[in-house]
Amino acid sequence: MTDNPEKQKWILFGTGKLMPFYRSLLLASGESVSSYVDNDRSKWDTNIDGIQVVPPEKLVKGSCNIVTACFAEQEIEKQLCSMGIKQERIYDFAKLFHHYIKKLASNNNRPGGSSAGRHSVLFDAYDGIGWGGMEMWSYRVADGLRRKGHKVIVYGAKEQVKQPKWEPFICRFPYDHDDVDCWWAEVESLAKRMEDHLPFTLINNWSAQVLGAALVVKRKYPDSVRIVTVVHNDADFLYRRVVEFADEMDVILCVSRHIKDKLREKYGLDEQKLYSRMNFITLPENEKRYINAKEGIKNSDLGSDIAGRNLRQEGKTLRIGWGGRLEVLQKRADLIPELVTGLDAEGICYQMEIAGNGDYAEEFGKWIEKNGKTDHVRILGYIKPEKMCEFWNRQHIYINLSDYEGSSLAMLEAMACGAVPVVTEVSGVAEAVANGTNGYVVPLESIAGIVRGICLLDQDEDLRRRFSNECQRIVSENCRFEDYVDYMENLIFAGGCDD
Repeated sequence: MTDNPEKQKWILFGTGKLMPFYRSLLLASGESVSSYVDNDRSKWDTNIDGIQVVPPEKLVKGSCNIVTACFAEQEIEKQLCSMGIKQERIYDFAKLFHHYIKKLASNNNRPGGSSAGRHSVLFDAYDGIGWGGMEMWSYRVADGLRRKGHKVIVYGAKEQVKQPKWEPFICRFPYDHDDVDCWWAEVESLAKRMEDHLPFTLINNWSAQVLGAALVVKRKYPDSVRIVTVVHNDADFLYRRVVEFADEMDVILCVSRHIKDKLREKYGLDEQKLYSRMNFITLPENEKRYINAKEGIKNSDLGSDIAGRNLRQEGKTLRIGWGGRLEVLQKRADLIPELVTGLDAEGICYQMEIAGNGDYAEEFGKWIEKNGKTDHVRILGYIKPEKMCEFWNRQHIYINLSDYEGSSLAMLEAMACGAVPVVTEVSGVAEAVANGTNGYVVPLESIAGIVRGICLLDQDEDLRRRFSNECQRIVSENCRFEDYVDYMENLIFAGGCDD
């Protein structure tokens, strides 16, 4: 990239491990850092590469743009605004990256008009380790479109865990998470490669490099590039990114109505661009039998048949399942001990099985042993996706204690196997769970509410069976993979579809 003849001066707020990343972006765009700021008094009057670190108060009289070069973007932004600093001077990651992309596009290319090749569908799976939720979603949807005759390419990283059956349509590039200079250079490299696949639609899952490259190409070929952004999570930083780039996105697909409504009502995005769709899952093998049966028979007539296939042999022990990361952040695994204590106080006879690993696993395991819970609470660790149906088939109840989600695939998979959800009120729940009809939904952190819901299901076997039947019906009708691929095909090639 050529230097900007009128270089701007920037201030980086934060001198921790993220700072070199932001500094690299500024240098790559031909700009410079005038000073560093930190809330840590011990760093004041020190210097980084000869540039002084100053206290926040020094920012009030200045005119330089300020970059929140740390994880606490929103907190720092509020601090700066409270000091009287104007919003337009404050840049979070999304705003700074957008600034960089605009400069890259204007410096690199003249407008190129349009192209007339075969339409490609490019999927962004560049971040991650290769078998996370976003990557697996991309691989499966790409494969579904490929089977329908479309030209698809998935952008992944060479360092990711490989998926042999999908490798023929995955294009992998080097991705060094620690080399910030390589990180930014890859944007330009990807943009050049994307031009070989014009015209195309990018299915963007928030790998910033892939999105940035597509935006560079779109500015050169505005009639030959469409961008469909999929918002997979109800996280503040994702909303900020969506809002920053919304004008250049053609479609914004949300995995829940909650996310769609939030983008429209709180952030004011154009409703014409917003769509929502419940995610797909791999349905159990007996799902076809259920679909065939319900076509000609009233749901009430199916009760005994469905219950016989979907509920475990009833006995005195209630089976409760958790499927997800054992993490405190988002998943709130730290609340499980309180839940176990509450259930034990109610005198319920139950077995709780935990499918998952995470930073909290060791601490929770020690708590189980110390408190004598090993006879009815077990941590099974990571279970392969193809084995999770077997896990859910033996559970009566699915629990989720999360503070936020996008749309929990574990919940949908559990429901498909007849497990009844007792969950916190997070994004994605409203589409699948009607409180008191096919499960129980409680406020965040309400362990008492979770205990109460489990007790109600334990006390009334008929209620649990009815809820279980309704769970499978909802998932069977709304989460079929073939229907989801049809929906995506219409979204990409027909310009939209009904929610």
